[in-house]
Amino acid sequence: VEVNQMELHTIFRESPIVEFVEREVEVPKVEVQERLMEVPQVLIHERVMEVPEVHQDEIVRQVARVDYRDVEKHIELPVYEVHEKVVEVPFVVEQECLIEVPQLQVIELVREVPKQVVQTVQKMVEKPVVQVRERIIEVPSVTVQ
Repeated sequence: VEVNQMELHTIFRESPIVEFVEREVEVPKVEVQERLMEVPQVLIHERVMEVPEVHQDEIVRQVARVDYRDVEKHIELPVYEVHEKVVEVPFVVEQECLIEVPQLQVIELVREVPKQVVQTVQKMVEKPVVQVRERIIEVPSVTVQ
């Protein structure tokens, strides 16, 4: 079982007190005077001069020396052997047969019938003129008694 306990604490705070005290300090005073003095100075001027100097060094040049050797390397070649394995697979054979299905087909029929159109065209035709002339021809007549 928990028992609630009460504790009492007292906190003391101190606040600082600032006092100002005046103090006298001597500050040194500096005066500057300008004085010109000529000082001799040596100026050195350098020039480049070539001085022949011979150095002998050895050059070591390394050249690869090729050495060929025949090294046998064994490589396994795969050998394939064929084994025939018969596996029965179900196969559905479909046989097609013809069934006549009536089909309706719509055809447009256009019948062209000649239309009689009578057109009067005047045509000039020569008309023969008949002239009658009378000619007398004697025909012998035989009378039989």
